[in-house]
Amino acid sequence: MLRDHDVPGVVRLLEESIRSEGLAGFITGRVPALNVEVGRAWACGEVQVYEEHLYTEVLQQVLRSHMARIGEPAATGPRVLLATFPEESHGIGLLMAQCMLALAGCPCTSLGVRVPVQQIVAAVSAFRADAVGLSFTASLNPAHVLRGLEQLRGELAPHVAIWAGGSSPVLARHRVAGVQHMPHIRDLQPAVAQWRGTRAALA
Repeated sequence: MLRDHDVPGVVRLLEESIRSEGLAGFITGRVPALNVEVGRAWACGEVQVYEEHLYTEVLQQVLRSHMARIGEPAATGPRVLLATFPEESHGIGLLMAQCMLALAGCPCTSLGVRVPVQQIVAAVSAFRADAVGLSFTASLNPAHVLRGLEQLRGELAPHVAIWAGGSSPVLARHRVAGVQHMPHIRDLQPAVAQWRGTRAALA
């Protein structure tokens, strides 16, 4: 459908998947598989850059429409701030995370892509965020990933969690102290439950 430029057909396919799998199942199962397949097709020259971008835009529209139907966030938190570092231009991971956090009842603010570390720090204060969620693709320079995480961890208060997800291999190879690596999007909801459990124990 993508190579045929059948946008309504792509939308129908995505909507059917959501109906059969639920939004959470769609995000944790179908979307990662689709992302890999579209990326592989692009790398092999089977789809053009504009077709890959079209897929991303259609997917974002579908996810946003479903996220808008989710109820109000819970008062229990955590309040989560989402962003990518200045070198990261891909934002689909942020939207996937935002949907999963909304399903978990978390108040969530997304700053989008290419946000300087100092501005993330400022936004954490402005929004009184309890956690920062960051997305990294495999194409990002590993040195930029590690340097940015170390800088951010050093400038945030210790109680502010940093959740780092995405396909960057360096996240699995090198642990940054005070940063929780989330290899898969499904790891978000257990992290939320853990945060709430810790907060309840301290109350």
